[in-house]
Amino acid sequence: MKLLQHALISPFIIAATFSLNILLTSIDNWTSKDVRFLQSHLQQQGHNVLLIAPLYQENSHTSLATKFTIGLKDIKDGGEYGHLLPVHYNYYSKVSDQNQKRAKQVVFKEEIEMKLSEEDGDAVLLNNQYGQDPSNHNAWYVNCDAQNVLNIAMNVLIPKFYPNFHLDLVMIGPNQGLTHSQLVTDMIQQTNTEKVDAIAISTQDNHPIYYQDEKYFRIAFNDVDFQLSKSNAFTKNIKLIDRHVIALVDNLVQLDNEYDGAKSGGSIGLHLSFPSMNFRTAHCQTSPSTKLDYQVMMTSDRTDKHRVIADEVDVSDFELTLSGQIVEVEQEDEGKEEENSKNYASFRIKEEAADESNQGEHTYKKRRDAHGEKESNDESMKSTDYVLSNCNIAVTSTNPISSKKLKKLFYSD
Repeated sequence: MKLLQHALISPFIIAATFSLNILLTSIDNWTSKDVRFLQSHLQQQGHNVLLIAPLYQENSHTSLATKFTIGLKDIKDGGEYGHLLPVHYNYYSKVSDQNQKRAKQVVFKEEIEMKLSEEDGDAVLLNNQYGQDPSNHNAWYVNCDAQNVLNIAMNVLIPKFYPNFHLDLVMIGPNQGLTHSQLVTDMIQQTNTEKVDAIAISTQDNHPIYYQDEKYFRIAFNDVDFQLSKSNAFTKNIKLIDRHVIALVDNLVQLDNEYDGAKSGGSIGLHLSFPSMNFRTAHCQTSPSTKLDYQVMMTSDRTDKHRVIADEVDVSDFELTLSGQIVEVEQEDEGKEEENSKNYASFRIKEEAADESNQGEHTYKKRRDAHGEKESNDESMKSTDYVLSNCNIAVTSTNPISSKKLKKLFYSD
């Protein structure tokens, strides 16, 4: 399987002094328009980006399968939007080839058949638990809920398949809608526990759309500018949000260089909420040059409440067997610590000696409706709504952060 470190180097890379290794995930599905285009835009700026997100949009009650099967026979619908179905690759590859002369890394029919066959050792990974996008090997799905996807990404998939990928930043989103703020906060805290910075992005608009929907986007592999060349509210919002996110990441790189990589004051944990924009029902209308203002809303009381809630969330521990199956780790006695080969991930290869019949039924401790969750702090939600009604970006911090850092992150030119 071609998962060498150089595979992370994007064909978009331009001259850049500094770049980050970024894990991009979402509470939405892995083929959501927002997360896919953000990956492309970040790669275009020279960052190394792994996208690992849930296979399905409605994933809050999805448990990782205990019966492990290779290939797509147990994902007959091809996942969200049928993205993994071979017929989709046949079609979109032809359209991309027609739209973009001499397109790089276009997946043709013969290549699809080769990749989906289980005979070729270099084929992409595809199974009922996790796998890769044949047209984008650095985009992965995991067939479970969003919070455990993040856990599996950091502690299983990255250490196993990208051992030299030293994680600098986790980005969660852009997520659709604002009814999931507590879940997002939990994921930020989960990341910060591993001493990694986390930035989440959510939008007041809630329009789950396939990133290859030809009604709104053009089809061209590895050409994000062409893909977003149609004129509509979706492309307009994607470009505006990604432009703000990229500027924030650039400021984070400069801040990291200033502190020489030291985590002064602890890991950064931020959640950016964007207002509804450019639709008929939205009163925020923007132009290609619009720059939204940030309004930071951070109180120690809110931070403490979130921290308590995050600590109460039970997230399963996982490991990878030699056959490639992800299994839940049995809870060990306290005081017996596992060896940790990396400062951000705990990863072990499990021997195949255990009898599969003893695995039992797998269930997650966490049962949270990610898209129907009620906000625990009504006053904070009212404050957020007020900021968004003024067409500003609401910023909340899950960790204490100095005003000096905030100024450099959000107000640097």
